Amino acid sequence: MDIEKELVATLTQDDACLVYQQQGVHKCHFADERCAKAFEFGMGYFQSFGHLTTAPTVEVMDNEVPGFSTYISDVTGAAPAYLADKIKALYIKRQSEDTLRKALPMLAGSPQETASHLRDAFGVIVDNCSVADRCLTFGEGMDEYEYRLAQQREADGAPYPFREMQDWTGGIRPGEIAVLAAPTGKGKSMFACKAALEAVRAGWNVNYVTMELSIETVAERIALMQANIKDTRVLPESMRTADGMTPDTLRAMHGARQEVADMPGTLVIDMPSVEDRTPGAIIQNCKLHHCNYLIVDQLQFVTQPKSNSMSEALGGVMKDFKTQLLSPSDGVQLPMLMLHQINREGVKTQEGAPGKIGSMTNLSSSSWIEQLADVVWGMGCSQEEANVGLMNLGTLKSRAFAPVGWKLNWDLPDYRFDINRSGGVADRLQDW
Repeated sequence: MDIEKELVATLTQDDACLVYQQQGVHKCHFADERCAKAFEFGMGYFQSFGHLTTAPTVEVMDNEVPGFSTYISDVTGAAPAYLADKIKALYIKRQSEDTLRKALPMLAGSPQETASHLRDAFGVIVDNCSVADRCLTFGEGMDEYEYRLAQQREADGAPYPFREMQDWTGGIRPGEIAVLAAPTGKGKSMFACKAALEAVRAGWNVNYVTMELSIETVAERIALMQANIKDTRVLPESMRTADGMTPDTLRAMHGARQEVADMPGTLVIDMPSVEDRTPGAIIQNCKLHHCNYLIVDQLQFVTQPKSNSMSEALGGVMKDFKTQLLSPSDGVQLPMLMLHQINREGVKTQEGAPGKIGSMTNLSSSSWIEQLADVVWGMGCSQEEANVGLMNLGTLKSRAFAPVGWKLNWDLPDYRFDINRSGGVADRLQDW
C-alpha cells in the first residue's frame, strides 16, 4: 500500500482533514514531492477557506494539482486515523535511518559533538510528529469547537429513556452495566421497553432479552408507547373491552409497529431457552443479531452457577457478565441495562413516605452489585404517589456523576411516562 498516495486521496473528506489537523500530520512527513504539494494545498484550503469544516472538492484539487483525480484512481480507501499513524511512523523510520547514517562518520571525531547532533536531530523528528496543539479562542475557533462537541455527543453511551437522564449521565457506555432495581409490578419492564424504543430511535441496535414476559407482550408494550406518543389513545389488549379493537386502534398499532421498524436502529426481542440463559450465551447471541446495546429482563432469571447461596449465585452471574463485557474475545464491548428486584424491606421503605426509593442494601446480592455495576437506579412509589400517577427514580450508585433523582409522570393506561415537569422544569426528588 502506498501510504502517501492513500492519505492524499482522502483530502476531499471533511472528517479526514480534521483527523490530520488534530494528529499533526505535516507536509514534511511526505517523501514524494507530488503528494507533499497536494497535502499542503488540501490542508491549507481546509484550514482557511474551509474554516476547519469543509475539505476541497476533487474539482478544486484537480485545478491546483493537475491530474489529481487520475493519480488517486486506484487507491483502496484506508481509514484516516490509520494513515496518519502510518505516515508518521514511516517518516520517523526514514529520518532516523538518515540521521544515524550521517552520525556514523562523526564518531571518529568528538563524542560530545556526535551526541549533541543526535539529540538535536531526534528532537526535531519528535517535534515534527507531535499532536497539534489544541486551543480555543471564542469566535475564531468556534467551528472546530462545535464539531468537537458534536463528536462528544455522538460518543455518549446507549441512551436512557429520558433526555434528562442522558444529559446528566452520558448514558450507558460500552463495557458498563447499569442496573434498574424496583419491586415487582412497579414498572421495571416498562422502563426497559421505553429505553429500547428511544435507543432504536437514536440509531442503536437493541437486543431486548426477556425471560419472564413473552416476546409478544414486550413487542406490544413498545408498539403502544410509540402509538400513544401521538394523541391517539390506544389501550393494551388486557384493558380493551370486547369491542375495543376498533379500526382506529388497529391502524394506530399497525402504524406504530411500522414506525419502529423504520427507525434508524433495529430492535430484536428474544426469549432464550433455559440452557441459553448464561451470560456468555446472552452476549454472544446479542452480537449474532448485530446488536450493540443489551437489555436483560431480569437478573434472577439468568442461569446461575452452582453455589451455596442465592446471593453467591447472582454474584457469579454479575461477575461473568462484567468480565465478558469488559474483555470480550472479539474486542467488541457492549453497554448493558439489567433489571433487578428490590426486597421486602425496600418495599416497606417506599411505602413509608413519598419520595423514597430504598437503598443498595435493599437489593439481592447487593455487595456484588455494588462492586460490579457501574450505575444503579432505584424506582418505586408509595401508595399515595401511585394514586396520582407519580413514580420516583433515583441513583443508588453512580459512576462519575453527582447522584440525582426525578419524579416520573406515570400514565399506565395510555402507556405514557416521562420526567414530571412543573412549568417545563424537571421535578427533582426531595427526600430520596
